[in-house]
Amino acid sequence: MTKTIPPATLEKFRQFFKKMNVFMLWLWRLGFRKWLNICPPLFGRILVITHIGRKTGLKRRTPVNYTRIDGELYCLAGFGTISDWYRNLRKTPQVEVWLPG
Repeated sequence: MTKTIPPATLEKFRQFFKKMNVFMLWLWRLGFRKWLNICPPLFGRILVITHIGRKTGLKRRTPVNYTRIDGELYCLAGFGTISDWYRNLRKTPQVEVWLPG
């Protein structure tokens, strides 16, 4: 048996992660990027994508989980196609990627 998450609960999770992203970007800019990637099996690997907002046209930065397979980077949209960064990339696919190293 599978359960679906109520939309209101899902939106609360999205808002929580948006706030956490601000904190993670702050840590990234202070030079703690290697610490954010210290235990990939537990927390995953994190990179920062700089993209253009689909509504505002402003630069946005979002930390996302990623993996490398055969030299290619694959990013995970935790909330699927409703993730803001994913929808921004669908409109304007040009990005800048900040890797931890």
